[in-house]
Order: sequence, then structure tokens, then C-alpha cells
Amino acid sequence: MFSDARRLTPISGRAGAHWVDVDPAWFQGRGAYGGLANVWLLDAMMGLVRPGRAARTLHVHCAAPIAAGRVEVVAERMREGARVSHASARIVRDGVVEAFGTATFAGSRAADEEAVPGPQAPPMDDRAPLMPLPQMPGVPAFCQFVTYAFGWGHPPYSGAPSRHFGGRCQFVGGARADAGMFAALADVWPPAELAAIHVPRPAATVDMTLRFAPSWPDYDGDAVYRYAVQGGARRDGYAGEVGHLWGPDGQHLLTVEQLVALL
Repeated sequence: MFSDARRLTPISGRAGAHWVDVDPAWFQGRGAYGGLANVWLLDAMMGLVRPGRAARTLHVHCAAPIAAGRVEVVAERMREGARVSHASARIVRDGVVEAFGTATFAGSRAADEEAVPGPQAPPMDDRAPLMPLPQMPGVPAFCQFVTYAFGWGHPPYSGAPSRHFGGRCQFVGGARADAGMFAALADVWPPAELAAIHVPRPAATVDMTLRFAPSWPDYDGDAVYRYAVQGGARRDGYAGEVGHLWGPDGQHLLTVEQLVALL
């Protein structure tokens, strides 16, 4: 389950250092799917900042596939200001960095301005059942831990004239609603670029930036979330895209921008 896969074990005597065993069951291609890197890095950093400061942004660089076996997740507090905290973290195996990231954490500020909601989700059919993808060639192993219901745009490998799609999703067995889970769930869908091609083609995230909503309701562990992604510019074997995640009540939870390598 996702709650087991995200769990970090502190390393005694080393502040901000943890280890985690990477399970091939959560693989996408040659390594762990990017959503796990997101939550490992964010959780490690969250443990160092002042209580009450929420994650506002997360920027992750996927430097290499995160292979099976034990890795270290090492976080460092970069600066603790009066209102804002900055931190960094890296995933390391035998001294080699496989992913690294930075994050900004901040508490609420007193303000008189009216709150402005984020973008709205496109219409989706809530009656479509959520189901895991079949375990077959071309389907990442980690998809066994996610249920999906396609609901908007053009599916991957449909040769569509435009590159956008979305639907509803949740982790099998449920998951606690927090920034780390949202950062992981926002990466369970394939790149938007794949909607424009006819045959399977490998792709990999190079880096991603996530911007979180300032707050959200205390959703149930079995809540169903909505996701939509729109492809951007493509050149030299790389493509950009922008995605959004919404809660079951339609509240916007995060925006994710990705640079994807088309292999």
C-alpha cells in the first residue's frame, strides 16, 4: 500500500537522514515511479522545518532511475526565516545522487484580500467505475496500486490531434490526505504527449515543479481525486506539460509542471 511505500526510517545519529527500501513492485520502467521520489523528499524536508508551516512548493530533479534496494534520503534545512522555511533533500545510493529537490514551507499570513480559488476541473463522469490497469507489457508495475477512471480528453496512444486528458484516481487501500500524498498522486498519470502518438513510446520525467494549495479539507482516506493534464511545447526530444489535481469536492489542490524526455 502507499502508506508502506512512503515510509522513511530515520538513521540514528544523523539529523535529517533516513533510509528506505525501494520495492520493484512500485517501478515504472527501470526505477521507482516519480511520485515516490516526490513524497520521500518532501517528507524528509518536512521533518526539519518549524511545525505549522505547510508545503507551498516542491521542485524535484530526477537525475537517474531509482533502482531496487536501499537508498538514503537526506534532508537539510537551508534557511528558517520568521515566516518561511526553505529546505533541500536528495536520494543517494552509494554516494551517487539519483534524485534531489527543494521545497518552500510557510504558515498563513494575515491578509485582508478575498481568497481566490484555483482552476476548476473539466467535467468528468463520476459514474465510471475506478479500476486498476491490467498488468501487461507497457503498463508500469506501480499501476497495480492505483485505480483509474478515464474521463476527459484523449487517452494515451490514440494518435489524437491534441494532447490533453484526465480522469479520477485514488491509491488502492486509501491514503491520508496530505501534501506528500498529493505530490505522489499527481504523478500516477502518463505524460500528455503520449495522447498524440499511436504506439507505445517510453518517456521519463526530467524534473517537475509542484505548487500546493494553501489548505484543504480533511478528506477521507478513500477519497477519489480528479486530475487533468495539458501538453505544452515539444522540441529536441523534450516536452513540457501542466497538470492539476482536485479533491472530491472540486477544490484545487496543486499544479504540477513537468519536463518530460521522450525516449
